[in-house]
Amino acid sequence: MESKTWRDVEGFDGIYQVSSTGEVRSRFKRGARKNLLGDGAFCTLKPSHTRNGYSIVHLYNGTSRRTLQIHTLVADAFIPKADGRPIVNHINGDKADNRVENLERVTARENSIHAYRMGLTPKPPIKRKLNDQEVLEIFRQTGPMSENASLAERFGVDKSVIWRIRNGHRYGYITGA
Repeated sequence: MESKTWRDVEGFDGIYQVSSTGEVRSRFKRGARKNLLGDGAFCTLKPSHTRNGYSIVHLYNGTSRRTLQIHTLVADAFIPKADGRPIVNHINGDKADNRVENLERVTARENSIHAYRMGLTPKPPIKRKLNDQEVLEIFRQTGPMSENASLAERFGVDKSVIWRIRNGHRYGYITGA
């Protein structure tokens, strides 16, 4: 059985705490944001969920309400911030599993690649650069725009890139459009 450690939520010191297992608790009485519980007494909050499946809680600071994702609260309390790694990733792909050992800090690209490998996103992020000959070949295509998807697959880019090239909105310095 894993041990549970509690730490104050940044910006809500002494009022809200988050645990290493992904729970959030409050010193407010349930349903009454003005009445604090006695010393050392806390009430565990019941999380809500976003349409994307992330667990969230509503925290109150004076008169304002902030909605925060629990995995971010856990990471901010237990995982040191790293330069260039602002995203909090669920290692096992389960957005409801907010235990500290299931979280890591990553770059946006690492997060996208991880989501693809876990089967959480349908296709890998496309970051391919076209050379001049490929751009000209795409630009000179005379077939219907419905062929953009097959051209995108052939050249390894998103179909929106194909559309922009064929319509003269991208790579104009190569195509002269």
